[in-house]
Amino acid sequence: EGLDVSVLLDAEGRAETILPALAVQAAIRAEAGGQSAAAAVTVPEAARIDRAVLMWQGERGAELHAREFGADYGRPGHVWAGAPGDVEAALRGEGGMMLSLGDSRIPGARMAEVYTFPTGMAARSGAVALSIETPVAATTCGRVIEARTIQISPGVPAPLTRDLSLPVPGCEMEGEWLVLSDMLQGLTIAAR
Repeated sequence: EGLDVSVLLDAEGRAETILPALAVQAAIRAEAGGQSAAAAVTVPEAARIDRAVLMWQGERGAELHAREFGADYGRPGHVWAGAPGDVEAALRGEGGMMLSLGDSRIPGARMAEVYTFPTGMAARSGAVALSIETPVAATTCGRVIEARTIQISPGVPAPLTRDLSLPVPGCEMEGEWLVLSDMLQGLTIAAR
């Protein structure tokens, strides 16, 4: 469904990675050294989860953040790459989790962050605010950050995909943050 990441192969040409399904009928295609292989798998659980994906190529510039049930930044329920959540809690329907994909050791690597919330088994009701955030820092100031989002939700037949072109202010604004809260749809969760 459009998720595209770079993975480094070992000396024997093998790699292991986790890829979150973005559809019940998930298709996977791998390319390396001019060759490709494809596989398909049925993932019924994909019909019961919400997923939000942020993808980019090369140097990191933007971050995906989820604030569950009114959580403040840096507090429990604020899920992002620096606080990815707990797989066991997600399996119990208690919160979401973030998965970072791609290998930044590869020049120009395709990278992604994937936030997953187990909507179909949620233990409580409430809302999850989703945002894309960019620090104005020496590595981002004056750049245009190009990214893509993908979002899937139970009952929605096709993923929602959006392209993002974000001009970051100059370095005189270093230390500030750009917060885009309208690139992804927030989640409304009903306890099961």
